Amino acid sequence: MTIGERLTELRKSRGLSQEELAEQLTLTRQTISKWELGQSSPDIEYVIALCDLFGVSTDYLLKGEEPEAKAAPKEEHSQPVPKGPRSAEREKNWMIFGLGMAVSSLAFLVIAFFVIMSVVHPWVTYKSGKTYTGLAGYLLGTGSLPWFIGAAVLLLGGLAVAVFGIVRKPRRAE
Repeated sequence: MTIGERLTELRKSRGLSQEELAEQLTLTRQTISKWELGQSSPDIEYVIALCDLFGVSTDYLLKGEEPEAKAAPKEEHSQPVPKGPRSAEREKNWMIFGLGMAVSSLAFLVIAFFVIMSVVHPWVTYKSGKTYTGLAGYLLGTGSLPWFIGAAVLLLGGLAVAVFGIVRKPRRAE
């Protein structure tokens, strides 16, 4: 069966004349007639429009192939598809990035806590003949300087780990 014969069959099954089909596609009746007689073939945009209009697949209209039954549903206990080496490597890189960002975020919160506390509870500290005020005065006066330095180191280290996780090149299998 040709495209023209299938088109004629579909048109007649819908009770349409060549004129009515031509109007719906904004074409002439002669164009529809040429398609049905096999003297010419519809352009791809009209093939798609015809398939939509008649509710058939392009395979059916062009090749006459009936749509196959849908594939059987997957078994519930099927094994997951294993990830490729590049996908696993990429996932590992994102995990490293996430870890670095988590550590950096926590360290940033600790530093922000000390800055806020130094504003809310200002300290003036005298040490070795020098006067310290603001954040330095608070850190020295409360003995929090080691915690602040540790948080700063963690912040920088976390950012370095995060950047390393993103820019790291996957290893090549040899």
